[in-house]
Amino acid sequence: MANMWPKDDMVVVSVEEIANYHAMPAPPPAFLPNGPIAAILRQWDPNALRAFLDCETYSSFHFDVCDTSHDGKTWRTHSIWRLERNVRFGTSDQNQVWHVDCRYGMLDRRPWIPLAAGSLELGRGSTTAWVELLARGWVMDRMRERNWRRRDNRFFRFLLNGLEVNPTWLYQSS
Repeated sequence: MANMWPKDDMVVVSVEEIANYHAMPAPPPAFLPNGPIAAILRQWDPNALRAFLDCETYSSFHFDVCDTSHDGKTWRTHSIWRLERNVRFGTSDQNQVWHVDCRYGMLDRRPWIPLAAGSLELGRGSTTAWVELLARGWVMDRMRERNWRRRDNRFFRFLLNGLEVNPTWLYQSS
């Protein structure tokens, strides 16, 4: 697997530099990605959100939205993962190189804790401002693109505890 982090000489000096790169303002104080991520999962399938929040039943959660090029040779995968209470979301390419990678700690009934983030183009870091800025950019792009909608050249992958499942079948009463 390719190294997900850029070379050290590509590390960005400041959060302002990232904001200028994306031409967007700095995130509001205490930006939390859990709301937009919940919206994405719920729009795709309400049971996907329920499984994401169900840490006791499912120790691992994996949701991918894969957008392929028209020739089928390249693709981008937008992922939302959870392992125990560690959340990872971002975008990778067909070579499994992460272009955006955000990581948060998920506490029970508390705000998520920013852990680390990286961008192939912009560098990596673990300051709260850095993680929040990259996370905000990623969730804003996913919301704007409505990544939960089906379309040509797009497919979805949904795994719980390592097994691919159909979320519609979850939580049905017998």
